[in-house]
Amino acid sequence: MTGEQDAPGVGPVMVELTGITAPATFARLADALAASWQSVQALPLGSLERNWLREMLTGPGAQHCAQETLRQGQHMELVFTLAGVPHTVKVQPAEQEGA
Repeated sequence: MTGEQDAPGVGPVMVELTGITAPATFARLADALAASWQSVQALPLGSLERNWLREMLTGPGAQHCAQETLRQGQHMELVFTLAGVPHTVKVQPAEQEGA
């Protein structure tokens, strides 16, 4: 990650790559974003989508953007296409897993 401090006040987060990985809960937002990027790296994506997802998950403002979205009571969704099928990287507070 970028050395930013972890997101105070965000709490545990759940991440999922729809249709690819099962939901997983992380105590720290930084760990959730890093795990999401690790999963994305294994996918056969084009360079444009790969670079966009890398920036959104590991770039200098990635953690700040995600924590502000979560603090506003929303969840972050990054949609990408793999073999013509849309998938989403979902990051949300763990207590909203069923939402």
